[in-house]
Amino acid sequence: MNSPDTGTTVYYTPDPDAPLSPEAIAELRALRDRPIDFSDIPPKVIDETWYRPKWAIDIARQKVASGSGDPAIERMLKAYDAGFRTALPIG
Repeated sequence: MNSPDTGTTVYYTPDPDAPLSPEAIAELRALRDRPIDFSDIPPKVIDETWYRPKWAIDIARQKVASGSGDPAIERMLKAYDAGFRTALPIG
């Protein structure tokens, strides 16, 4: 997907130990009093599936119940759901 009008890619790695130029320092100081523009950030949508994806929890429960789950997943499920049991009920 190289377009003929793309041009040459230039790679630059700044030296972290190099001192800042006086122009760069002045530019950073000018930013100090400027407010941050949040107008382009979309509104936050509170969606329970974003915080607790039920399908992922269900798959994790199945893996732990079958014995193929990771102990870290088991600890996460115990913290997520106080009613989670690692052993299947016999009855």
